[in-house]
Amino acid sequence: MNLITNYQELLTNINTLEEYKNSTRYKEYLTRLIKRGTCFIVLDNDKNMIFAPSRFVGYQNNTMEKHENNSRKDGRITNEVINEILGFKPESNNKLEESYKKYCIDLGIVPNEKGAFGVERKFWLIKN
Repeated sequence: MNLITNYQELLTNINTLEEYKNSTRYKEYLTRLIKRGTCFIVLDNDKNMIFAPSRFVGYQNNTMEKHENNSRKDGRITNEVINEILGFKPESNNKLEESYKKYCIDLGIVPNEKGAFGVERKFWLIKN
């Protein structure tokens, strides 16, 4: 799969995940991605915050089917591309960590204490 190359492609993937949130077919998949994620784009649109795992949103026009069949998916690679597009790196942030935990609870899942492999979660915060 091709990596994203611009901000609009990033937003397209975030919107895909938002659609999954309201889908009976895809919601369980979304909750697994959110629960296991380590690095998240946080889209703050003044109404709410949307958390999108970098490993998913870093590939062009991603879907559940494409993501599941992508044997080469790698969050380290997508993180670098997202860093380039946004112009900054993700950071740990206590306030965003608390918002992430609330987001999980709103989705009906209990958040893990840490991200995958016991790593502290990090966030890119963007306004829309």
